[in-house]
Amino acid sequence: VIRFINEAGARLTGWTAGEAVGRRLADCCVFRREGTAELIELPLPGAGEAAGVFPPHAQLVTRSGGMVLVEGCTAALRRADGAPMGMVLVLRDVSERARLEAEMVRASKLESLGLLAGGIAHDFNNLLTIVMGNVTLARIDSQASSSLMRWLGGAEKGVLGPRDLPTHVFIFAKGGSRGGTTCIFR
Repeated sequence: VIRFINEAGARLTGWTAGEAVGRRLADCCVFRREGTAELIELPLPGAGEAAGVFPPHAQLVTRSGGMVLVEGCTAALRRADGAPMGMVLVLRDVSERARLEAEMVRASKLESLGLLAGGIAHDFNNLLTIVMGNVTLARIDSQASSSLMRWLGGAEKGVLGPRDLPTHVFIFAKGGSRGGTTCIFR
């Protein structure tokens, strides 16, 4: 039975002190594993332990049905003679920290993708330069037939078409856009 809930606990759970006091803890504090919604039992301290610690990724179900990512522990309260007289539950909202950590992982992945895209773009530009150089040299050859010249002109246009593709890949990998529009691949 809940005997006291502080203001932070009331904000976190959605239960005011007047509503929570006198209720069973299980009525006001339901814990689930993030991602699976599996129920988590309250971690009670074992014999000789000072505290029971919540497993990672524990979510508190608030009174309104929302979920708050928490970390916390329980500690036994004992009388002077060592007999148990209750328990203290300490919770901390770690939702913002988890969001920031996820954002850092996302940024790291985007950075890695950007480096990969930059390397691919560099290699692709090198290949296009070689092809374009050879096509241009073949067109300069005055002995080439007119049909060959047409084909070389078409090849030259074909090489010039995808020259912006590495830039698009690089901008996409960085998570941005150019000129206020999203990059679209042809």
